[in-house]
Amino acid sequence: MFVFAPASIKLSIKKTTFLMILNKDDKQLIQRLKKLLHEEFAGLVVDIICFGSRITKQNYESDFDILLLTNKPISWQKKRAIKNFVYDFGITADVVFDPKIFTKNEYEVKYSFLPFIHEVRETGVSV
Repeated sequence: MFVFAPASIKLSIKKTTFLMILNKDDKQLIQRLKKLLHEEFAGLVVDIICFGSRITKQNYESDFDILLLTNKPISWQKKRAIKNFVYDFGITADVVFDPKIFTKNEYEVKYSFLPFIHEVRETGVSV
């Protein structure tokens, strides 16, 4: 038998399932990445949100999912340059990053209906 539960109950159950913790080493790693991105791309990346199994399940063998928020729209070439920078940084740190890039407006308004965005909002940790 299927019992329908209101969304608020589902969310509270889901939130207790996830730990949503960024360990000290990962936090320092992301802070260093954020600083380097700020220097390399003139403050274009304004926030980094960590999400995925590395955060929710403390799976440190997993790739590191990060959402990079920019303060304005950028070209695909600039997105590629930022992603390549993140990949190279990951190689030096022995971490496989999976970066996604959105503007703050895309994250907060334009694509806020997407299930992916909902997952990041529910489980993500901003650094």
